[in-house]
Amino acid sequence: YIEQTLAGKKPMEFEILNDTQRMNEKIMTLLRTKEGITIDIENEFFDHYKYPTALWKNVVAHLEEYTANNWITISNGNIALTNNGMLYADHIAANLFATN
Repeated sequence: YIEQTLAGKKPMEFEILNDTQRMNEKIMTLLRTKEGITIDIENEFFDHYKYPTALWKNVVAHLEEYTANNWITISNGNIALTNNGMLYADHIAANLFATN
């Protein structure tokens, strides 16, 4: 970073993400917002990603657990972290992630 800055270059780093990685990044960032994320619970969709049925059953089990622990609220398919849930944001997001 310092070498590039001293050389008059703009130091930057980037990565190329596949569709699943982009979707997981959305989950990670949107979950931290006040609005949370929207999942079409009946049709097993988040954004344009359809969860595999086995993975979806796991996601639903986690959502039930997180609701019981008062870590999330679910309203009209919108999942938002509670103040208490903010402490577990990474854990919650990881359990909502899709797989390739």
